[in-house]
Amino acid sequence: MAKRVSDGDDVPAPVGFPALAPTAGPGQSSKKARRENSVPELNNAYMSTKGKLFKDMKSAWRKMEPFQSEFANVLFDPFMCWTLKDFISEGQEVETGSMETGSGRGYVSDLKSSLMKLKFFDKNNDLYQFKQSHDLKEAKSIQIKQFRDLLISGVLPWLRELTGIDLYETVDATCAKYDYTDVLLCHDDELEGRRIAYIYYLVDPSWEKKDGEFGQPHQIVHSIVPLWNSFIFFEVTPASFHQVSEVLTASKTRLTISGWFHGPSLPRPSPYKEVMPLMHHPLDKPLEVLAEWVSPVYLDVGTQSQIREQFESESQIELPDFLIEDKYKLLCNDLNKKVNIWERRGPPNKRNIEVAQPDKLLPSPTECHSLFLSEPFCLLLSHLTGLQLTSHTLNLNPNDDVSIIPEGNNTPCNCHGDWYRWQHGGYTLMSDSASTVNGEDAEEFSLEAKLFFNTEEWTTEFGGCVTFIVKDEDEELLTLNPTPNSLQLVYKNDADTLSFTKYINVRSEEESNGQLMWYSLDTVYQENN
Repeated sequence: MAKRVSDGDDVPAPVGFPALAPTAGPGQSSKKARRENSVPELNNAYMSTKGKLFKDMKSAWRKMEPFQSEFANVLFDPFMCWTLKDFISEGQEVETGSMETGSGRGYVSDLKSSLMKLKFFDKNNDLYQFKQSHDLKEAKSIQIKQFRDLLISGVLPWLRELTGIDLYETVDATCAKYDYTDVLLCHDDELEGRRIAYIYYLVDPSWEKKDGEFGQPHQIVHSIVPLWNSFIFFEVTPASFHQVSEVLTASKTRLTISGWFHGPSLPRPSPYKEVMPLMHHPLDKPLEVLAEWVSPVYLDVGTQSQIREQFESESQIELPDFLIEDKYKLLCNDLNKKVNIWERRGPPNKRNIEVAQPDKLLPSPTECHSLFLSEPFCLLLSHLTGLQLTSHTLNLNPNDDVSIIPEGNNTPCNCHGDWYRWQHGGYTLMSDSASTVNGEDAEEFSLEAKLFFNTEEWTTEFGGCVTFIVKDEDEELLTLNPTPNSLQLVYKNDADTLSFTKYINVRSEEESNGQLMWYSLDTVYQENN
């Protein structure tokens, strides 16, 4: 299971760092000119390489020993992560006057004001949702140029001395802005050349754990609460999983400058092949079970022909009001009754989901689950999609007796399915790593079926949509909304198509009548040609 540190990172884009000297432009006030011409300094308490504090920090890094002081401390589990307080000294620059944070205005406050004036761009995919600036090398602000110069001329050589890593001159930096419901989920930062990740916090001094801690996935080892004018850094390794917790307050913004110091890459383990659930042949059930559960319209051969024609053209279709209404209501009621049947599954760098334990389900969800994995249901899907999921043909002509007609000796399809519960904090991420089924490489094509329950209060702002994209491209093929009692069928090439469930944010609790939870029955079918 991947472990990570929460609430301490952002996703910057690569930039370079030219050294720049501040100048005062014509017409500036004397106070403003003095402020812009005063060069900010890093906190000498730990930045002085000749001081005892630095020597103790260096020893702690090299020996992997615990360390804590007034200005610096380190976490070791699951990886080494340092926090430096009061990163930029403001003592000589503080002037009398008002500022957004309520104290005297100094360089750091001016830096924040300059950053807030930048143009930000939406960043939104399976992993994150936030706003990000262009490369800070494009910024014209004196304060931003000064900060970039501090990184390249001050922090870079200091890190070389502290860590012993032969860091390059390349340093990356962007500004990220996280507002209400914004989040960056669990990831490891591992890309070629990234050696030290850093985050500089410019959050409101009143920021608290409750503004960005609740509702995150399980197995967080440590949480770092953002602190004004603090700087955190850690070595990028296969173990350095971390995330930025969702912002849970609409009145505050998490503002950071973040990026990487580059150097020789570390060896990376081979991608893990995840073992997928076992597939099995359909269950034997009497054909009449379909009429007990499925709306009569979908048992009509004329309707089936129309659906099949559309599906063969588009490889996907949505079938509303799929179950008989009484059955749908019974399922919603029974799924809401039992709260101790759900098992959380990860790892968090791939998913945070809740799956029902089959032996603890009430009768109606158990019966529906077995129906969807039965031979009659596979026969119905064959008629609805044109896929060969069975060795038989289903005759559902209302003028004829319901019957199964033998057709050759084809092997039945393989199938699998589970019940899922969805609520605040749930998500799945796209994964490029290969998978195996029954010990062999995953099949190339599959039919996915999703049926949603208890989503009457759901809106798109809550998250929870299922999106399919082309692998290695940004092209969005299809997005499924969790519509109640709607069966959604998607036929996809597993080698070229990835999917994810968008993170479900705090709005699902605050804008619904209580804590909104909904459910889905997800099944997958693979032809045996």
